[in-house]
Amino acid sequence: MKNPIGTHEEKCVGCHRCIPVCPVNANKEDISLHGPVTILKSLIQIDDNRCIQCGECFKVCTHNARYYTDDTDSFFEDLELKKNKMAVITAPAFLYNFENYKHIIGWLKHLGVEIIQDVSFGADITTYTYLKLYENTAEKEQKTYISQPCPVVVHYIEKYAPHLIKNLAPCQSPVMCSAIWLRKYEKFDGKIAFISPCIAKRTEFENDNNSDYINYNITITKLKEYIDANQIELKQFPEAEFDNMQSNLGYNYSRPGGLREQIEYYSKDELWVKQIEGVKHTAQYIERYSDRIKNKKPAPQLVDILNCMNGCNQGTGTNRDVLTDDVDYIINARKKQFIKQEKENQNPCDNSLFKMFNEKLDMNDFIRKYTAKPVTTREVNKKSPNYIEKLEKIFISLGKHTEEQRTHNCNACGRGCCYAFADAVISGVAMVSSCFFYSHELLHEMLTSLRTDKRKN
Repeated sequence: MKNPIGTHEEKCVGCHRCIPVCPVNANKEDISLHGPVTILKSLIQIDDNRCIQCGECFKVCTHNARYYTDDTDSFFEDLELKKNKMAVITAPAFLYNFENYKHIIGWLKHLGVEIIQDVSFGADITTYTYLKLYENTAEKEQKTYISQPCPVVVHYIEKYAPHLIKNLAPCQSPVMCSAIWLRKYEKFDGKIAFISPCIAKRTEFENDNNSDYINYNITITKLKEYIDANQIELKQFPEAEFDNMQSNLGYNYSRPGGLREQIEYYSKDELWVKQIEGVKHTAQYIERYSDRIKNKKPAPQLVDILNCMNGCNQGTGTNRDVLTDDVDYIINARKKQFIKQEKENQNPCDNSLFKMFNEKLDMNDFIRKYTAKPVTTREVNKKSPNYIEKLEKIFISLGKHTEEQRTHNCNACGRGCCYAFADAVISGVAMVSSCFFYSHELLHEMLTSLRTDKRKN
């Protein structure tokens, strides 16, 4: 699977902004040659094997050196060729990032898309499958799962914590549930696109465990760019509605704690649900969770965990300009209306949609499998006999002879402290020239030499 995040080498200035924000040390430093006259400069590249596609480096790069690709252009090209029937599934973020989303549905229908569905229906299937995980009361206290709608979380566990794969919820994500429903229950045999707030969804769709259900990942940002670049006047197309049946609370998934809200609403017994957002918090929490499992300490029965701090509505594939309070206001109103309609049901799971799921769904269709993809660690073996010797050589080459010099910790290299930078040099992913004090001292020596030569002449 190709990493959708890449680097424009000619734009990278080696500023190191991307290094400290990467939660998995997926950056590697190299020398780049540029220009008609060869110029040496630092280049920060992505190690695709280590990258979890969290998008942090993309967000902080002020030089537009980082970019991402999706399937927007190929979708519209294929749609124009009309070789296949087309269906589109839209994330809840679609509604909040496009005020004129009904005109967009009308436009896509005009172009020939046969079915356009809101993923909230698939999210209700996901919730239903999660609830089934806890159905056996005798085992409920022992069960602990990490939610998996966020592909960045799945990437992290498959690569950096494969021992936790057994704790990844064996349920498909909302969009995968929607696509499976379309193909297996509505017998749709064309191609399916997802209008998405997430860069990493593409690799979820390409995963060998997901059977090629979804063919295109169209991010919200790229869709906006396509509409602007092609000067599409959306108001000329009539407003249109989604084609699928009414959902329950599935639209909640797009905001932080959305899954937690649903589980707490539907579950007969109170479950311990932990809510985590933000990639740094995500990585740190998964490690703490791992320790709890290892030491047989009580752990949450469900961890509702997302890469993006403000949820999917401000995902990596959006412009992140939607106000969370505006989204919450809309979602809260919809939730209040739904609960008002359902108040006659003594058991929230007795609603008509879940009854239909009980009658029609084969749960085996919506089970997700995972594959461990452990990465080679970059951690320096500090217990090796020659570690101290290697460290000493690096510091001497940097001109750092005293402990004071070895703890400048200016962070210009992006590593946070001098010892971490030295370890990175030993690991082969950093260069001594990236040390500010080393370069500063080198420049000082050059200038001193030039002044001395000038006085001699």
